[in-house]
Amino acid sequence: MSIVYTWEILDCERDVATGGIDKVSWECTATDGQDILQSRGTVTLTPDASDPDFTTFSDVTQEQLVSWVWGEVSQTATESSLSVAMGKVKTPKASGLPWNP
Repeated sequence: MSIVYTWEILDCERDVATGGIDKVSWECTATDGQDILQSRGTVTLTPDASDPDFTTFSDVTQEQLVSWVWGEVSQTATESSLSVAMGKVKTPKASGLPWNP
Protein backbone atom coordinates (compact mmCIF):
# COMPACT_ATOMS: atom_id res chain seq x y z
CA MET A 1 0.00 0.00 0.00
CA SER A 2 1.02 3.60 -0.26
CA ILE A 3 1.12 6.06 2.58
CA VAL A 4 -1.65 8.65 2.75
CA TYR A 5 -0.75 11.91 4.52
CA THR A 6 -3.43 14.05 6.16
CA TRP A 7 -2.66 17.49 7.56
CA GLU A 8 -5.01 18.92 10.17
CA ILE A 9 -5.14 22.05 12.28
CA LEU A 10 -5.72 21.20 15.93
CA ASP A 11 -5.98 24.69 17.44
CA CYS A 12 -4.97 28.30 16.93
CA GLU A 13 -4.52 31.34 19.12
CA ARG A 14 -5.45 34.84 18.07
CA ASP A 15 -5.28 38.44 19.13
CA VAL A 16 -8.84 39.27 20.15
CA ALA A 17 -8.54 42.92 19.12
CA THR A 18 -7.36 42.29 15.54
CA GLY A 19 -8.40 38.69 14.92
CA GLY A 20 -4.84 37.97 13.81
CA ILE A 21 -3.76 34.36 14.32
CA ASP A 22 -0.37 34.14 16.01
CA LYS A 23 -0.05 30.45 16.98
CA VAL A 24 -1.18 27.33 15.11
CA SER A 25 -1.04 23.75 16.39
CA TRP A 26 -0.94 21.15 13.62
CA GLU A 27 -0.81 17.41 13.06
CA CYS A 28 0.28 15.31 10.10
CA THR A 29 -1.04 11.74 10.08
CA ALA A 30 0.53 9.06 7.90
CA THR A 31 -1.72 6.06 7.22
CA ASP A 32 -0.64 2.86 5.51
CA GLY A 33 -3.29 0.19 5.84
CA GLN A 34 -3.70 -0.50 9.56
CA ASP A 35 -0.56 1.42 10.54
CA ILE A 36 -0.89 5.05 11.64
CA LEU A 37 1.88 7.45 12.65
CA GLN A 38 1.60 11.13 13.58
CA SER A 39 3.78 14.18 13.82
CA ARG A 40 2.58 17.26 15.71
CA GLY A 41 3.87 20.72 16.25
CA THR A 42 3.13 24.38 16.79
CA VAL A 43 4.18 27.35 14.71
CA THR A 44 4.27 31.00 15.69
CA LEU A 45 3.04 33.54 13.16
CA THR A 46 3.34 37.32 13.05
CA PRO A 47 0.10 38.64 11.56
CA ASP A 48 0.04 42.21 10.27
CA ALA A 49 -3.45 43.72 10.30
CA SER A 50 -2.31 46.46 7.90
CA ASP A 51 -1.29 43.92 5.22
CA PRO A 52 -3.82 43.83 2.35
CA ASP A 53 -3.71 40.00 2.45
CA PHE A 54 -4.47 39.89 6.20
CA THR A 55 -7.06 37.25 7.09
CA THR A 56 -8.93 37.38 10.37
CA PHE A 57 -9.69 34.40 12.57
CA SER A 58 -13.36 34.46 11.55
CA ASP A 59 -12.49 34.32 7.82
CA VAL A 60 -9.61 31.83 7.76
CA THR A 61 -10.01 28.31 6.37
CA GLN A 62 -8.24 25.14 7.41
CA GLU A 63 -6.57 25.03 3.97
CA GLN A 64 -5.22 28.52 4.51
CA LEU A 65 -3.88 27.62 7.95
CA VAL A 66 -2.21 24.50 6.57
CA SER A 67 -0.51 26.60 3.89
CA TRP A 68 0.73 28.99 6.61
CA VAL A 69 2.07 26.01 8.58
CA TRP A 70 3.89 24.80 5.46
CA GLY A 71 5.48 28.24 5.25
CA GLU A 72 7.12 27.50 8.61
CA VAL A 73 7.43 23.68 8.58
CA SER A 74 8.65 21.67 5.63
CA GLN A 75 5.82 19.52 4.33
CA THR A 76 8.32 17.37 2.42
CA ALA A 77 10.63 16.84 5.40
CA THR A 78 7.73 16.03 7.74
CA GLU A 79 6.20 13.51 5.36
CA SER A 80 9.62 12.02 4.57
CA SER A 81 10.32 11.53 8.28
CA LEU A 82 6.98 9.78 8.73
CA SER A 83 7.71 7.62 5.66
CA VAL A 84 11.04 6.47 7.14
CA ALA A 85 9.35 5.72 10.47
CA MET A 86 6.58 3.82 8.66
CA GLY A 87 9.22 1.71 6.90
CA LYS A 88 10.58 0.71 10.31
CA VAL A 89 7.08 -0.19 11.52
CA LYS A 90 6.50 -2.30 8.40
CA THR A 91 9.80 -4.21 8.70
CA PRO A 92 9.06 -7.68 10.11
CA LYS A 93 10.61 -8.32 13.50
CA ALA A 94 11.29 -11.51 15.43
CA SER A 95 12.72 -12.16 18.85
CA GLY A 96 14.49 -15.07 20.44
CA LEU A 97 17.94 -16.54 20.87
CA PRO A 98 19.80 -18.32 18.07
CA TRP A 99 20.61 -21.28 20.33
CA ASN A 100 17.01 -21.57 21.57
CA PRO A 101 14.66 -20.97 18.62
